[in-house]
Amino acid sequence: MFSKPLDKVELSDIEAFCREFPEGVRVEYKSETPTGNKIPKILSSFANTHGGILIIGVETNERNEGRVPLKGIPTESGIEERIVQSAYDGIYPPIIPEVKIAQAETGNAVVIVRVGESAEAPHAINNSTKVYVRVGSTAQPHFKIQLANVDRIDFMLRKRERSQEVSDRIVKASEKRVIERWKEPYIDLKKTYPGSCPNITLISRPVFPYRPIIAVSEIYSYLRENQNSPKYQRFEFDENVQEFGTKRIPGGVCYLDETWRNLNYQELNEYGVIYWREEWKRIALGGDATYAYLTVEKLLRMTCAYLQSAAHFYQHCEYLGDIEITARIRQVRGSNLRFEDGMLQLGQAYDPGISASIRRFARELNDNGKAENAVMQLAEGLLWIFNVRLDAWKNAARNFIKLWHDKFAK
Repeated sequence: MFSKPLDKVELSDIEAFCREFPEGVRVEYKSETPTGNKIPKILSSFANTHGGILIIGVETNERNEGRVPLKGIPTESGIEERIVQSAYDGIYPPIIPEVKIAQAETGNAVVIVRVGESAEAPHAINNSTKVYVRVGSTAQPHFKIQLANVDRIDFMLRKRERSQEVSDRIVKASEKRVIERWKEPYIDLKKTYPGSCPNITLISRPVFPYRPIIAVSEIYSYLRENQNSPKYQRFEFDENVQEFGTKRIPGGVCYLDETWRNLNYQELNEYGVIYWREEWKRIALGGDATYAYLTVEKLLRMTCAYLQSAAHFYQHCEYLGDIEITARIRQVRGSNLRFEDGMLQLGQAYDPGISASIRRFARELNDNGKAENAVMQLAEGLLWIFNVRLDAWKNAARNFIKLWHDKFAK
């Protein structure tokens, strides 16, 4: 249960877990719902140490093992929301735990609350005056900020800074590689455009990635094994070509593909950083006409496919934490924005590029509704550069995303 998606957890999984794992650094059982500041205390101690699971509705024996069959607690309306709110309001920086409510054989509820090790540690409670870590089988106050043990807080803060530096360094290396491999100039029919054409870059990465989540060799195997999956649910893989195709790089695997008037670059890193750039093709209006435009559908289609593929990859890595998703458009100054099925021009870009970012739990990308909202948020953050009213494209865009997910997302 440390890595299995909670929506897949059954009562039998919980009972097996209780038999195998006694209370300890990563496990705590409570026979009743904790009150006061106990939930923030327990959950912050998990986040500050190695992550862990709190199960409410479980009695323990003399060896601190969970008793089976599970007793549970009386079913209460809104208990999940109260636990999440308690962690969000009572802990700084806030923690949003995963919560699952299962039905015990007694008819009562068993509540599983899971928190991962946090790179945003230290997390404090009591108006940010106390920081707890897991020691033995209980959450004990390890230090106060004003005490000599501030060295431990300094260690946590430096770990956070280092993880951000790692993430930034990976993205910069990806940018350098894609520039080196990206062919110039861009050719559209018989007109050569100097420099790169309009392009879309999507980047997702764990928030504060402080350690690898997958081996490079496993990334390569993952890509090979999934090359026959539907295109909208996988990253590209081709090891039979020389100049293009799949290549191993320091810390990851990259892929470059060139089709007629289009380039596509993808990269997966051992720290869970996913980088994807693709040309946002101008569509000529017949013959040798030089007038061209960009389409809303191209942006939405690429973003939907990217998030679907990212969700599959993170699930394979058993990574369930926070991710930051960044979308960028470049080289769009003077370009016109349209819908594919109509001649109506929505607007023209007045800047060369723009970036938008959101945060999500990795598991939320498997939820069609939440994935649709993520795509819309990114689109809203990007398309205003075309000086177009939101109501001119929002409904059509949301309908397109919903149809895409209904057809392709599983």
